[in-house]
Amino acid sequence: MADEPLFANVTVHYKMHGDPRFRALAELGGWTLGDACWRMVTLWARCTAQRTDRPTVREVRVHLGPRGDELLIETGLAERVDDGVVRLAGAGLTGGDTDRFGWYSPLEARQRKAGKARSDAAARDARGRMLPAGAGAGAQPPAGHPASPAGIPAASSQPSSRPAQAGPAYQPPDSGFRIPEDQKLSPARAIPPIPEPRSDWHDRLRWWAAMLSADARVRAAGIEPNAPQLGKSPAGENEKNMAACARQFSFEGFSPSEVDAKMVHIVAVAEAECMRDRKRMYLIPAVLWDPKRANRSADTSLEEARRSRTNGKGGATSLPSPVKRPDRGPLLPTASAEERAASAEMARAAAAANFATTKPEDP
Repeated sequence: MADEPLFANVTVHYKMHGDPRFRALAELGGWTLGDACWRMVTLWARCTAQRTDRPTVREVRVHLGPRGDELLIETGLAERVDDGVVRLAGAGLTGGDTDRFGWYSPLEARQRKAGKARSDAAARDARGRMLPAGAGAGAQPPAGHPASPAGIPAASSQPSSRPAQAGPAYQPPDSGFRIPEDQKLSPARAIPPIPEPRSDWHDRLRWWAAMLSADARVRAAGIEPNAPQLGKSPAGENEKNMAACARQFSFEGFSPSEVDAKMVHIVAVAEAECMRDRKRMYLIPAVLWDPKRANRSADTSLEEARRSRTNGKGGATSLPSPVKRPDRGPLLPTASAEERAASAEMARAAAAANFATTKPEDP
């Protein structure tokens, strides 16, 4: 039948899991016990919907694999009745002693018999159509019912049990409660704004973006424009150093907003130092986010960072150059020939005396 369901409801008895045949099926099929039982349940449901206990071999193999029919016969869960058909064993696995697949047909027959009895006992109109339950034999069909001509409701011969309603519909009394105008939510306040996501990673990404912007401005000013490009986001040691900088500011008692301001200020100080010395080295991440240097930069004002370094006399400060010693030329001997000969003779005499006092080792 075209409208026949593919599967039917199947209720499995708990003894199924203790049946050794299903354990053997799971072992031979290479499945777990639950998988083997579920495969059998789907096969039973299909057979129940078809009202048969003799599925084709092809149907069995759809549910149990290419050797499904052989496994069922080997485990005693089915027997071969034809070349292309097997008969499944019932064994009362649904909770009773009746046949496993015989319960569906009697149930369907009882349902069909009950439906016929209800149809015979139901009240009908003049045209033989069933009326709703509880309506008498002389009752008229409700409004809009197909039995009513042109869909016009017919007058009922029985008085209505509901009392007629007079006057307007019931309205609950006014409580007198009013929301003051100044407390009513405006359209802008009705939906609160979604807060911007805030996390440690978002903070570090924002500080890194500030560093990239400062680096772009330094390059645009002609300071090492061909230097290697920086990464797009913090990672590795650079990210660890940024986290260490923010953590030490937090330990010092600064609020998250104050920590954020200090980290951005560190970038601004480094940019000012680059512009002052015409060197880009202050914006290298390993230098910029060094915790010791960052702590010093956080306490440095931008005016101090832009100010050129002086030695107190108006001149620029520079590292002290190494002191050059005067060139004295090659070292020349200053002793006379007689003094050099006397020194050599004294050295030879000392060597001979040392040799004479040394005892020879035993052979």
